[in-house]
Amino acid sequence: MARLVVEAQGTAATGASQGATDVDLATPGNSRGLPLVVSVTDADGAPVTGLGSPNFIVEAKLVAPYGSSVEIQQPNGVAGGYDGFYYVRLVPTSYQGTQHTWVTGRYVFAVVVTRGGDHGQTLLAVFVD
Repeated sequence: MARLVVEAQGTAATGASQGATDVDLATPGNSRGLPLVVSVTDADGAPVTGLGSPNFIVEAKLVAPYGSSVEIQQPNGVAGGYDGFYYVRLVPTSYQGTQHTWVTGRYVFAVVVTRGGDHGQTLLAVFVD
């Protein structure tokens, strides 16, 4: 088992674009994707390539008040990776056919990446406004 070095950054749309129909990013009241850029390297700093959705777990550890958990958007919620940088798109969870929406506030996400017996994790915070 070896350590994977995982770093992540994410963003939602800013308040100025709230309600704009041409902005395809998370804002309060919609369920559009919240993109993350995740860097995955091995313990020697070499890029880890060839990962897909099954290699990533993203969990909302803290959510904005009345916010929902998240899941990786399917079917193509993880892309890239040829250079060790992956684009991971999060959406609020659905429950019994109801698609939840983003609410205003800070979300803290845990990002876990596995490859065989290799493992790495990180935390990141994103403010949705």
